[in-house]
Amino acid sequence: MLALIAEVPYDLATSGKPFDFGSQNPVFGLFIAFAMLAAMKWVAQRYQGAMLVISDIVLVVVAVLWDLLLRVGLRQHLMSLGAVTLGFVLIFWLMRSRENTMMFTAGLFGAVMMIAPGVGVAFVHYYNGKLGYKHSWTKWMFYAFYPVILLICAAVA
Repeated sequence: MLALIAEVPYDLATSGKPFDFGSQNPVFGLFIAFAMLAAMKWVAQRYQGAMLVISDIVLVVVAVLWDLLLRVGLRQHLMSLGAVTLGFVLIFWLMRSRENTMMFTAGLFGAVMMIAPGVGVAFVHYYNGKLGYKHSWTKWMFYAFYPVILLICAAVA
């Protein structure tokens, strides 16, 4: 839902047009990653062995193609932020039981993608499994923050 709400502000901020299909906002990358993980969980409940591995590979390829064909986060023509998001999600998902390997791999992947990886990996390392906010309305404030900031950027540009 956030991806749909933020699309017009994203287009206004990045291209100056209210509707521009040249690139979709990076939040769509999170939705695609979520859909891929949900499908992988569904497949894991039904299949084992080689069929599970083949299905997971097909799902990853479909998710990458979905990111690339929709041009998720590709406005600056540097890299597909949707594919990068998918890469991080896969690293965190597949290596969740090996925290040190996950942190090193995520840091290396972030460095290769020209992202400051140390900051995000440190947050993941020190996450204790509890939400950091006390009020339920705080979540909705964070959801509203992204489109509002995009609208401010569009107004300034």
